[in-house]
Amino acid sequence: MVGSASIYSKQGNLLEPAAVLKLYNVKSSSNVTSLITGTLKSLINSKNDPNFFGPISMSMLSFISYKYTYASNKSHHSYFEGSDVPSSSLNIGSFCRVFSSSVLTRQFPLRYSSRCVPGKNCSPLAVFYSPRTVSLKNFECLEDKRRLRVLVDFADNRYRQQLLPFSTRTTLVGEGSWDAEKNQLCVVACQFMNVTATFNNTHIGDCTTILSVRFPAIWTMRNSSSIVGQIWSTKNSTEWGYFENITFGNDHRDAADRLVLQGQKYEYTKVDKVTKSCPRKNSTAKKKNNIYPNPFSFDMRFDMWAKNSTAEIAWGYAVPLSVDIQFYHMYIYSMEDGTEEYSVAPVSAPVSYRYNHKNSYNISYRMGLRIDDVRLPSGIYQMVISAEGIYDDTEGSLCMVGCRNLVSNSHQQPTYDSMDCEIVVNIQFPPTNRKSTDSGNIKGSIEST
Repeated sequence: MVGSASIYSKQGNLLEPAAVLKLYNVKSSSNVTSLITGTLKSLINSKNDPNFFGPISMSMLSFISYKYTYASNKSHHSYFEGSDVPSSSLNIGSFCRVFSSSVLTRQFPLRYSSRCVPGKNCSPLAVFYSPRTVSLKNFECLEDKRRLRVLVDFADNRYRQQLLPFSTRTTLVGEGSWDAEKNQLCVVACQFMNVTATFNNTHIGDCTTILSVRFPAIWTMRNSSSIVGQIWSTKNSTEWGYFENITFGNDHRDAADRLVLQGQKYEYTKVDKVTKSCPRKNSTAKKKNNIYPNPFSFDMRFDMWAKNSTAEIAWGYAVPLSVDIQFYHMYIYSMEDGTEEYSVAPVSAPVSYRYNHKNSYNISYRMGLRIDDVRLPSGIYQMVISAEGIYDDTEGSLCMVGCRNLVSNSHQQPTYDSMDCEIVVNIQFPPTNRKSTDSGNIKGSIEST
């Protein structure tokens, strides 16, 4: 194609550059390894002409005559050792709606095997560092065949803001298909090869990375992510590019940062331990006039600052996962006066859940602490705790036991094969009917037993 444009220079002069766009392999039959390449060149021959510009190289993924070839291979639909097989009774509903959800495009923290050695067998990328997060960006979805194409984007910093759609050095291209029997999405991912400034020899290959995503029907304190996944290599451990198995899952930093499907439930496994670790207060000491937060209300979710015995400061969050048999889910309503009202409801209906005062409720939480200038115990910068326990709405007390993934000293990131479940969390909520002049801070502690 040929064409021209009108644009003003920095000096304010009107320029009218003319160019020719050449694209190759546009209509040829394609699969996950296919790339369309091209150039945009100026039709002006003189470099002294203000309308002249240097050639621009480009490449893009193909959409015409695309054939799903890798995702149909059932040999890829497997689990690596140690993973649990999910329930097949869970119904995800609309395939494309679920996998186009914004929840799946968020960055999932990665957990590495304790066997991985940084720079040797940890990373699925051709880099010498271990990425911290992964995200899935769906760019094509077939509802009837339950297949999709995705960009698998790895990042070293979960708070990185990318100016470009993706980087060829940290992104894999994949195609996936849904296995209803195993209740998992299986993605075969390939790398960009020979990436140069001109894209002359750039191609997609090395399709030896497999990624799976599933939605556990049962959540527990040890496995409380609503979305979990694994990444593994089909290469032999002696081959170049092999990496140890990696797991990931969402951390529920916000109540909206989860995907709850019909049929899922939270199973309490440590309530008996809580009653032993957290003796109940003397009922005669309760202040009858105090009213404490509704366990289903937005008041149960809070941000926090914390300090240890040496007064080092950390910042964090605490978000409920479930209250009794209901998942904690936040809804935001726009009121007629322009304000917003927050309420929490069962997943099945966006209405405020009305509860009966029964003194105590089983409750589960996801809590996180992060610090930049100094380190938390074990020499780490962040810690995520899954906890469950009992909330007493007559005294505003919350006592829980919790688990955290331990960190390997080799790569300073959580590992999936080692956990510390000897943690007790105590939280005291202030009365909701306290006068505005009084202190309304939530207070508490996180202790190792």
